[in-house]
Amino acid sequence: MSMISDMYEEKYLNPTIALCIEALTTDGGHHKQWYLEQILLTIVEKYEWDRLKGKHDWEKGIAP
Repeated sequence: MSMISDMYEEKYLNPTIALCIEALTTDGGHHKQWYLEQILLTIVEKYEWDRLKGKHDWEKGIAP
């Protein structure tokens, strides 16, 4: 997360907050989609993420 380290002391950022900031400063909907997936993974366990993905079948994001 190079942009974050340029703007903030990385050690003080919650990983979810760091992902939100990265998403807000990244162009492209497909990249923002990837960040939303990563944010969800910080909130729920992987098995719950998989269950939600299967139930709601959202489009996969692309890593920036």
